[in-house]
Amino acid sequence: MKRNEILNLNDWNLHQLTRAVSETPKEIKHTWPKIQEAYSWAERIARQANSKMFKHSLRASIEVAMIAVMELSLGLPGVITAILAPPFLQGLVQKATIQKRFGLKIVSILVELNRLKRYKLYRGAMLNGQNASDLAVVRIVAILLQICDIVRVSYRGVPLGSLDSELIYYSSSKLFLDLKCFYIPFSHRMRLYNIQAKLADFWFKHTDTLGYYSITAELGMTKLQRQQTITNIYMTGSQYV
Repeated sequence: MKRNEILNLNDWNLHQLTRAVSETPKEIKHTWPKIQEAYSWAERIARQANSKMFKHSLRASIEVAMIAVMELSLGLPGVITAILAPPFLQGLVQKATIQKRFGLKIVSILVELNRLKRYKLYRGAMLNGQNASDLAVVRIVAILLQICDIVRVSYRGVPLGSLDSELIYYSSSKLFLDLKCFYIPFSHRMRLYNIQAKLADFWFKHTDTLGYYSITAELGMTKLQRQQTITNIYMTGSQYV
């Protein structure tokens, strides 16, 4: 970078994503062009669509990718899928076009993500197997990206009425029911206990706001302690007294 050149925020985030999914300098040189290509391609579609909502979704997808890498250790396919999801889910680009440019694995995750968002997969049935590893890997990645989207929104403290416009990989109509019946149990089954606690915290905050703030105010808990307590309440079904 030149001396007086200001680093673009998106470029900075893309560089951070590249470093996070690369173990060696050699891998960085291999990974950076792929991530940059995916973002440039999605950004070009955003300009053509001339939609403020889509441009917002594209920025949010970078945040989702950061959470996916930093908190769930998803690799390069997860990052590229997160970036390409907004144009694909909004029907601005065809499956064959993405497959030709980015490969079968990426488009397979996108297809699963689209099915999940449009409720073409029954989530409850996914928990009936002996363990989560019975699910196809691409479906697991798609579910994890949905979870990252929910975590991103929970970090931002978005009002309940704005959830549908803020979530990019998920339709919020049954969000809290799905959190209780699927996403929180799924996180537990995958042994993602930190993510499970964050989802339970978000769920409890919006389904029992008075109880949520009572725990925080009366016990003076730290965020971690609060999440652990809320997770216990969720798992046992007990009421806070």
